[in-house]
Amino acid sequence: MHTQKRNTQLFFVLLFALAALFLVGCGATEQETTNANETQTLKADNMSGDVGAGANDANSIETMDDNVDMNHMGCQEGEISANGECIPAADNNRALFDQNLTGVVEAYVVDSPIGGYFAKPATDGNYPGVILIHEWWGLNDNIKDMADILAAEGYLVYAVDLYGGEVASESSDAARLSGSVRSNPGGAIEVMSAAKTYLEEEGATKLGSMGWCFGGQQSLLISTSDPLDATVIYYGQLTDNTTILSNLGGPVLGVFGEDDGFISVESVQNFESALESIGVESDIYVYKGVGHAFANPSGSNYAPEQTLDAWSRTLEFLNKNLK
Repeated sequence: MHTQKRNTQLFFVLLFALAALFLVGCGATEQETTNANETQTLKADNMSGDVGAGANDANSIETMDDNVDMNHMGCQEGEISANGECIPAADNNRALFDQNLTGVVEAYVVDSPIGGYFAKPATDGNYPGVILIHEWWGLNDNIKDMADILAAEGYLVYAVDLYGGEVASESSDAARLSGSVRSNPGGAIEVMSAAKTYLEEEGATKLGSMGWCFGGQQSLLISTSDPLDATVIYYGQLTDNTTILSNLGGPVLGVFGEDDGFISVESVQNFESALESIGVESDIYVYKGVGHAFANPSGSNYAPEQTLDAWSRTLEFLNKNLK
């Protein structure tokens, strides 16, 4: 009885710590400029550190005149154009990866028990599974394309929908939707855990998670809440809290940009050191000369060469740990 009570208390302590961590965004999630002469930028000096203490205020906003030279990332969280508008990803990586997936992949929208998009190899077999998590715009065509591309490599892929069917077309909508998810980490965990169950029922042999930016943050959340065999984080919010990280069930791949204005190199280094201190294997790559969201084809930071290299490393990592 006493052991069960202590375990229950520990669970809620960890859940509270996770909630504190994931309420911190990787961009300006709560505010948007409405004046054509103003823009907002996130001030993020170091977004890691012990949860609830010592972390800098990641929601600090500075209003700047629109004549300041800003490198807007088009559809990325935290980067809003001078008129407050932002166009979500219309392009995708299919052309870059040069993959003809006709007859190679089967894919369909999942309505229940949770929404999402499921892709699998057309050939029957035993495959590992990956929970794929969208950026702050939602489950758009770019993310579905990435699910197809990954499925073609021999994976069962469940691209979750954390927005309940909504896909943002304006930055204010994306901020509202991502903020809602971050304010309720338990709900996000429930959806991602249901995706894990779905993959298991489809016969997944091993399981991993992968996400970009907002989705990278959520990839770490699910892996520290419902342990998986592997975790992939593309420039997502991090922590160096070893109590949280000790819940990881397998190795971690981290992909970041040296010039990222939201995920600092220092926070990446702290994350890597924390993993090493508790014996969690990790492969961390910081690409020189590229910024946040360099793997998204619709943004001004898009870097095709580094995207191809990162994808190659991602497949190598997943093949090693899931196959």
